Amino acid sequence: MKKIFLVGFLFAFAYLVFVNASGRILLTNESCSSLSQVWLSNVDLTSQRIKGLNRPIKVTDGFSVRDTLNIYINLYWPKNESEHIVTLKYFTPKGYFYEEEKYPIAINNTERVRVQIPGYRFPKRVILAKSSPISSFNVINRKITSIPFPIGGTYISKNKLFGMWKVKIYVDNNKDPCATIRFNINK
Repeated sequence: MKKIFLVGFLFAFAYLVFVNASGRILLTNESCSSLSQVWLSNVDLTSQRIKGLNRPIKVTDGFSVRDTLNIYINLYWPKNESEHIVTLKYFTPKGYFYEEEKYPIAINNTERVRVQIPGYRFPKRVILAKSSPISSFNVINRKITSIPFPIGGTYISKNKLFGMWKVKIYVDNNKDPCATIRFNINK
């Protein structure tokens, strides 16, 4: 009986590790030491509303435009950091440039609400790093920022731009991306 329980437990554990690890990307670029991990999900991992969700929270690399309004790029930062500018460059499944967005990130400093970024006409809202209300998404000594990438009801769904997308993540003035993430968007 104990043997059957142990085998079942090991399979369940392996499944959970596989499901959670599929959308989690560990960074290896040494010039991006301030950013430690990136997770993709279908909800904002810092939102207080995720405690009451009835549907499961997906940490994955595959998303359906029928079921997903936004893909959230969850960036993990050390708690001792202060501020950064994150640039996200998105590429379509055929490799064409789709869009570039820059986001001011504040990890510990909550004084500034908006920041003027060169190349943008109006100041951009600062995204504050937080801990997730669900403890399984927290990493020791790290805070999270969740950046939405809209897919439902956008040109992506209207023009059927389905397939393997790519996003390059740059932190501050790095010339090389800290991470290149691939995710699948389907019907």
